[in-house]
Amino acid sequence: MALAMEWTSRVTTIALEMALPSLAGLWLDRRFGTKALFTILGVILGFATGMWHLLKLAGQPPKSPDRDTRRPPEP
Repeated sequence: MALAMEWTSRVTTIALEMALPSLAGLWLDRRFGTKALFTILGVILGFATGMWHLLKLAGQPPKSPDRDTRRPPEP
């Protein structure tokens, strides 16, 4: 269950890193009356940030469990 929560947190973080800059750009476009300038910049920034985090995550070696309960302890 802890592993599932860890991965859920990672996926949610990456999704928010991609979505929030786009939404902020949309809000800025509506506030300042620009057509799509800030939305496009937000999409680019969000995509770059999300991909950077995803590549960083993919490059990490897998964590080994602290204790494996399937095999007996070694002498």
